Amino acid sequence: VLVERLRRRGSEDDERVRRRLRTALSELEAVQEFDYVVVNDDLDVTVHAVEAILDAEVRRTNRCREWLGERAVELSEALESDLASSHI
Repeated sequence: VLVERLRRRGSEDDERVRRRLRTALSELEAVQEFDYVVVNDDLDVTVHAVEAILDAEVRRTNRCREWLGERAVELSEALESDLASSHI
């Protein structure tokens, strides 16, 4: 599909097409090294996938440790208080 798309577009010379194909090949060969894979076949699906990845990355615990620890303590204290004062 990539070859067909590049040829049909006609905006790149043969050497540039070959270079892009070599890049695509090296990316495919290294796919196990990536955390995420997005195939750009459908723009709406691709945009949604990239948004989901960005959202997931923002929410990774190692990116928010500073405030997460403080918030977890606050939530734990509130929960312990609720449990102590309720008739559960």
